[in-house]
Amino acid sequence: MNVKEYIASGILEAYALGSCAQAEKEEVEAKLAQYPELREELRLIEQSLGTYASLYAKEPPAGLQNKIASALFGNEENKGKVIGLRPNALTLPRWLAAAAAALLLATTFSAIVLYSMLSDSNERFAETEKENSLLNSSLAQRDSAIGSMNKEMALLKDPMSQLIVLKGMKKAPDAKAMVVWNKKTNEVYLEVERLPQAPKGMQYQFWAIVDGKPVDAGMIHTDSAGMHRMKDFEKADAFAITLEKEGGSPVPNLEEMYAMGKP
Repeated sequence: MNVKEYIASGILEAYALGSCAQAEKEEVEAKLAQYPELREELRLIEQSLGTYASLYAKEPPAGLQNKIASALFGNEENKGKVIGLRPNALTLPRWLAAAAAALLLATTFSAIVLYSMLSDSNERFAETEKENSLLNSSLAQRDSAIGSMNKEMALLKDPMSQLIVLKGMKKAPDAKAMVVWNKKTNEVYLEVERLPQAPKGMQYQFWAIVDGKPVDAGMIHTDSAGMHRMKDFEKADAFAITLEKEGGSPVPNLEEMYAMGKP
């Protein structure tokens, strides 16, 4: 027997759907016992039909069982009667059963392939979006860093800018900071090079000494590098850094002075 031709005939699909005549059923079962290839093909057919059934299975409407029972046994005439069922009362044509099974298999296979393709496409799209987001973030950070660097270079090159080094005091001899003060625009920039980490609840504060009196010049944020724009000053005798309570103080704690420098 040619196994491939037998499989292509559609008899296995008809057998799986239960639409074979008794003689055909016995023939299929005999050949199944003889040929392992047929058993494997039947297993795949039943698996596909089971998958299809699970995908499209629906719960019967509520009360359907009671309606059927009522229709069968709802009156006295039906009570006690046995309704005989004729075996193979309705047998589908072999070619129709095979065509139906083939359609079910093709539909199931196409749905699985399409779902897999869509899932892969969604995953690739999500990965691409994530990579683009990271790339855009990196580019934005780079552009920001370049912009800050160009601004600092232009500020340092400006002949109206004065560079003032703040040196460490007794509290922190190694402390160091740099002030760039533009006498034309009155802009003041501060870059901290070395300062001890501020204790919890404390924060460094920047001061300008104007006519012998300390004036608040802004709070210092040491969590980011580079130059930071502070308050503008038209004149100043010196600049200093003290450690104050978080949020700042209206007057400096001179015992907590960490750095100071004069123009």
